[in-house]
Order: sequence, then C-alpha cells, then structure tokens
Amino acid sequence: MLQEMKDAMSLSVTAPGWKNKISLYICASIIHLATLLLFGLGIWLIAANGLHAPLLSGLGALMLVISFFSLPSLGRTDRQSVLAREEFPALLALADRIADNLGANRVHGLQISEAFNATYTEIGWRRRSFVTLGLPLMTILTPEEKVAIIAHEIAHGANGDLTRGLFVHTAFRATSQWYGYLSPDRDGGGILAQVTELAMRGLSQIPLALLRILSRLSHDDQQRSEYYADALASRASGVRGQMGLTRKLHIAESFQSCLQRYVLQKQQGDFIRMWQAYAEQIPQREIERLDRVQRLEGSRLDHTHPPTPYRLELLHGLPPALPSIVISAHEHEDICRELAVFHESVNARLKDELIDRLYA
Repeated sequence: MLQEMKDAMSLSVTAPGWKNKISLYICASIIHLATLLLFGLGIWLIAANGLHAPLLSGLGALMLVISFFSLPSLGRTDRQSVLAREEFPALLALADRIADNLGANRVHGLQISEAFNATYTEIGWRRRSFVTLGLPLMTILTPEEKVAIIAHEIAHGANGDLTRGLFVHTAFRATSQWYGYLSPDRDGGGILAQVTELAMRGLSQIPLALLRILSRLSHDDQQRSEYYADALASRASGVRGQMGLTRKLHIAESFQSCLQRYVLQKQQGDFIRMWQAYAEQIPQREIERLDRVQRLEGSRLDHTHPPTPYRLELLHGLPPALPSIVISAHEHEDICRELAVFHESVNARLKDELIDRLYA
C-alpha cells in the first residue's frame, strides 16, 4: 500500500476500490436491516396478540424497547464547547484558510480538548463537521506544524473515507451498541444468572463478529485515508511541517510522564506552560531514538493509522514544495493568545482525569 501511495504523487483523492465499497455497504445494510426487522417483529407481536397473549405482547414490547435503544446514534456535540467566531477569530480564520486552500468544505466549528491529539468528526443527519484540537499538542507545535494538524484533520472531510459517511458510520455505532447490551457486566450469581450470562455471551459473539467484518472491510480504506490526509495536508503546511507533526505525535508518553510528576509531586502553576517548556528541552537525539524505535517496531498511533515510519517515508518521497499557508508572527501570537484562554480549564481536567485513573 505504501508503494500505491507513492505512485499517487498527483495527490488526488481517490475513492476506495468498488469491491470493498460494495461489501462494506452490504454488511452495513444487514446491520441496519436487523434493527428494522426487530422493530417490525415487535409491532407484529403486539398487534397480533394484544391482551390475549400477554407474554407474546410483552416480548414484542421488549423488542421495541431494544430496537429503539439500538437505533444508531448520529453523534452530538456540546454547543457551549464550540469556539465562537467573535471570540477566537484567529483560530477560525486559519481553519477557513486551510479548508479553502485544500478545496475542502469549511468545518462548522472548532473545539479544544485536554487530549494529546486532534480529531475530525461529523455529526447529525447533515453531517456537520467539527475539528477538536488537543491543547497539550497544540502548545508544542511550530506555526507550520499547527497548520499541518488542522490541515490533516480537515483533509479527512475530503479524502473519501467511507467510515465517516452516515450509512457506514451508524452501522459501526449500532453494532457496538448491540455488543454492549449483550455483554454481561460481571460473573457470579445463581444458576439462572449464570445460564443467562452464558447465553448473553454467546449472543454477543454475533455483533462482535459483525464488528470484526466491518473493521476488516474498512481497514484498507482507513489506512488509505490517513496517507491521503498526510499528503493533502502537506500542500498547506509543507512536507517539513507534516513530518514534524507526525514525529511529535509520538512523544505522548513524555507528556504523560510530565503530567504524573506534576500531579504526584503536587507542583503548582500552569501545567500547560510547564509541559511546553519541558517539550522544548527534549533533545534531538531522543527524537531520533524514537524514530529508530518506530522503524523497528512498526509503531502506529492506533489501528486506524498506518505505521508511522511508512507515513514518514511517504512524506519524504513527496516533491519538495513550500507551504501554501504561512502564519505570520503576529497571527501566531494571536493564536497562542486564544489558546491560552483554555489553560486553566484544561489543567483542571488533566489533573482530575489522572487522579481518577490512578485511584479508581
């Protein structure tokens, strides 16, 4: 697949293979049809039996309840967490510039989180798009790397990733919900409880198998979409910016170590500022060591991302080009000032989350 990506030097965003696409849609259709059939069967049992057969009517009512709660979630976002354009003009103007430059739709909103990453999501029937930027990551990025992270996420809206489409995405969500409902919480109890638990474990293998099939069918498409997001984003940030971002994403362990020291030693002050200063002092030899480790281990951010060495190799093979989006020193100051608004709230969330993990 890496060679396939290298051959695509035109950086045009192509659709996945039609065989995989058809198979994925067939599997998603089966999942949605199962929910509809359960709903229809529940209505039929109630209508056909009424009060004459309360057990069958009760079973029908149970089917209706299960099918209702199994309806796929379209996702939602906290409106209060979406950045207001009048309060954060620099960040939103940069996102608009990048989207226009890439030929992608402008995102409907930006959000700031405490995570050491960034995400692109589409929610609702109209698939409104939102980019969430992790403050711990944003604060250690250079101006061109900031362009790279926003461009990479926006590129996901233009690279033809089937799993972000309404039909396939909701099939994933529905199947995950089925698996969650059928998975027993704990062992133990009487004979009846153990038999019920065993039956539920058996039934839960059906949605689990469907999830594995969906994941397998969408795997190549997800890998391809990441390669193309890298390549497309490099138009805006330049290859150097995208490569720098990709490498920095792998110092998440350093971030967690820094956070643990801050919390366990009960240090005072702005943690985000401390982390920024710490990250700036990470020696180049440590970055090079991480590069070597990634090559040896085939390191990747998660199962949806290709191994990082492959992503870097693809970027290294792209034609050298200057970034088409350049942030001036004044613009970067404005962006950093807008991000600083979130330091206090993110510091508190990071501390609370770590304490919950350590003492849960």
